[in-house]
Amino acid sequence: QDRTELTVAQVDGLCKGLSSGGLKSLEELSFHGELSDKAVQSICTAIGAGKFLSLRVMDISRPRMMRNEMSCNVQPDSGDWLAGILSAERLPSLRTLKLNHTR
Repeated sequence: QDRTELTVAQVDGLCKGLSSGGLKSLEELSFHGELSDKAVQSICTAIGAGKFLSLRVMDISRPRMMRNEMSCNVQPDSGDWLAGILSAERLPSLRTLKLNHTR
């Protein structure tokens, strides 16, 4: 299986950008690759701190490719962090949440 795990520096940089408030017009956010519980926690904290009034689609999935199952690998414990940001107050325009092929 070909998996790509985000490095700590990449997650930190992403989270700084997400929490900066400078992405208010962002409409779609997708994560494809390995996400540790710590990465999901950091990303959710950053999203919760930002004002994503225009975010319509959040995709935390990975399509199956050929016979090898490829997944974003969001662990069950990360569900609590995701649930914490899924509110009309934090993401008022969110209409689509894709969690296909996660574990």
